[in-house]
Amino acid sequence: MGLGIKKILIANRGEIVLRIQRSAKKLGIKTVVIYALQDKSALFVRHADEAVSLGDGDLKDTYLNIRKIITLAQTTSCDAIHPGYGFLAENYLFAEQCENKGIRFIGPQSHIIRLMGSKIEATNYVEKLGIPTLKRITGTPEKIKTQINGFSFPALVKASAGGGGKGMKIINSISELGESLTETSRQAQNYFGDGTIYIEKFIKNPRHIEVQLLADNLGKVVHLFDRECSIQRRYQKIIEEAPSPSLDEKLRDKILADAVKIAQSSAYTNAGTIEFLLDESGQYYFLEMNTRIQVEHAVTELITGIDIVKEQILIAAGNPLSFSQKDIVINGCAIEARVYAEDPHNDFRPSPGKILFYNEPEDKNIRIDSGVETGSEIFSQYDPMISKIIAFGENREMAIQLLTKNLNRYIIHGIKNNIGFLENLINSQEFKKNNISTTYIDNRDRDFQTEMSAQNPAPDIHFIAASAIISLEQMKLKTANVNSVWASIGYWRQLNKLTIQFDEQEYDLRFKTTSAGEYLIFFNNKEYEIKVISENQNFYTIASNGIHLNVFYSKFENNGIYVSGNSQTHLLIRNDILDPDENYLKHRDTVLNSDNNVIKSPLVGKVLKLFARENSPVKAGDPLFIIESMKMENNICALFNGVIKNIKVKEGDFVKNDTVLAEFK
Repeated sequence: MGLGIKKILIANRGEIVLRIQRSAKKLGIKTVVIYALQDKSALFVRHADEAVSLGDGDLKDTYLNIRKIITLAQTTSCDAIHPGYGFLAENYLFAEQCENKGIRFIGPQSHIIRLMGSKIEATNYVEKLGIPTLKRITGTPEKIKTQINGFSFPALVKASAGGGGKGMKIINSISELGESLTETSRQAQNYFGDGTIYIEKFIKNPRHIEVQLLADNLGKVVHLFDRECSIQRRYQKIIEEAPSPSLDEKLRDKILADAVKIAQSSAYTNAGTIEFLLDESGQYYFLEMNTRIQVEHAVTELITGIDIVKEQILIAAGNPLSFSQKDIVINGCAIEARVYAEDPHNDFRPSPGKILFYNEPEDKNIRIDSGVETGSEIFSQYDPMISKIIAFGENREMAIQLLTKNLNRYIIHGIKNNIGFLENLINSQEFKKNNISTTYIDNRDRDFQTEMSAQNPAPDIHFIAASAIISLEQMKLKTANVNSVWASIGYWRQLNKLTIQFDEQEYDLRFKTTSAGEYLIFFNNKEYEIKVISENQNFYTIASNGIHLNVFYSKFENNGIYVSGNSQTHLLIRNDILDPDENYLKHRDTVLNSDNNVIKSPLVGKVLKLFARENSPVKAGDPLFIIESMKMENNICALFNGVIKNIKVKEGDFVKNDTVLAEFK
């Protein structure tokens, strides 16, 4: 086996960069990473053999700047580029420039990316192979409108060059067509630089099945079996598993054979994924081909034992596949959950900011692909995915149990995240019984909100008491041997009274210490005996009236402490200490603030569109602005009736939390 590659530039950021670095290191190949200025201290930069700056600016000036990236590859003597996923991974012009400059592109050839990167061209190609496809109309919004008569509804509108569900919309009748086409085309142009769209037949309650392929330069193609990615929200995958629990052997063999047929007939090389939709009758349809490594590749690696990134590098270096199809077998089940910086209790609104405390669980058969640590910043202009947690088991039930156990131990403080939501989702009876589809979450969004509230109630008194003791212990450490006012005022007062706030609820507790160094908490005429069993690096084990609690904590500013346990995270604030500093409030959730005459931004992002007009009347619920944050569009609506007096922002402006967007008369 000859390597043929000495140095790889990784044209991406975050966890996928670290993932590629690991495989390159196995092969003894040096890596160079590129980074935008704000990523200068990120993990993926610090772990690189060499790192070079892309400077500052928008994405088009940094991670999407083909000319700059090619130049940096040349000046650092890289003979190959790995694009990862997202950004330029499926940009045929980028691959073409690599080819022209004599740099190996770790992926398929540019003409294959061009063919398969267009959903329209790819579908036309696959249809000629006799593989089922969905009826569709393609083109500009104006062209589609002229051909829509006779098309059956409901239908799905998509971007031709896109992925990740960007711009996808379901329309139920021809009357909904106009705005949906225009909006999808606009988003396609913004995200992918191509406003071409299409409309296709909508499959009710479909499942998303995909096949992982590897192909060398000698025409050998193998599949690494299948994955199911049916748990999605707004067309963004959340849970992926391998193998699919929805396929019997006969159907699996047909889908796998068709996927291999597509790759062989197109002379495909390197790693790729063929995606299918499976309807309720068992009929499947070609959806698209992804000409890159997938976010969910880890589940396939765990059930096959094959390092897909390593194979990508070897294929790009000209090596033949070292194994045949008969060598690849399914071993067990793997399930992956994507951890996002978003607030499930607030319509999954993006939650950029600084991670104040980060704790990854460690367990046998658990893999976590992440690119963050305590102190890492989650930026609004990038995808909100923080990490992926993957569990491997002998069967699906064991994988679910292991994933649940470790989601409970996965702690992130400082920003909202979806870990609790993922745990509830994995434990739902519908998921366990595989009664799911790609529309499952979106159809039950309100139900999930109710279920999450029911399963994550306000903390019980044991948790409150335990957290109060953590606060006392930490304050004791903070003021020990210090001539501080807190030594005689505040929590050391003879009154021994605590006033603590959990989120929006305030509690008054009294306490005293015993001769054994334990605490007694008095609340609602009941006594709770609290004992600290152990404390080690942000982790307490506490007994409360015989009930053992494992509580993670992280110090917040001044009087605040984050506490996590039982899949809950709360911000505890000591309100009984004198002269409180309100600075800690700056990290708390910002909701859509308004009073009688202003409306403010609830998040950090870019003003993408203005619906509001000065001197125009609006009603509560009317859309006023679209703010893009973490690659998601968020509608900002009026909370009351009124007349807009002044609009304080324009399209393209970057806004922060609490930026005044408009004033009302």
